[in-house]
Amino acid sequence: MVNRSRLAAAWGLALVLAGGLQACSGNTGASGGLEISSYGPDTTQAGVVFNQQPDGGSAIWIRVNRPLDGDVATVVFRGKPLTGAISGNLVTAAVPADLYREPGSFEVHVVAQRGAVTQLSNSVKFTVR
Repeated sequence: MVNRSRLAAAWGLALVLAGGLQACSGNTGASGGLEISSYGPDTTQAGVVFNQQPDGGSAIWIRVNRPLDGDVATVVFRGKPLTGAISGNLVTAAVPADLYREPGSFEVHVVAQRGAVTQLSNSVKFTVR
């Protein structure tokens, strides 16, 4: 299981190194911050493409509790940051095949950045059977 404090610290450090972060909020959604309300799919078979995209790859969609327009969103899938595409409360991301090649239950969450403020959502599970 991912240690959320370590993850928040790692993201904060990565953001500082990447762009001079001035303030960071590692909000987990539990106290009115960024929260995942629904997502899909939540399961797949090992090695089987899910939510197939026009390029043949897989993608995940995540709905959060507030619009993210104007933010930069990253979907963290199995600890790997994936570039998120935003449309209001919806974030989507392509998921590389190596992340669902092996069975397991994996954490997924969203990191949203607006200027110098970063928020982490709650985590949800994605199951590969």
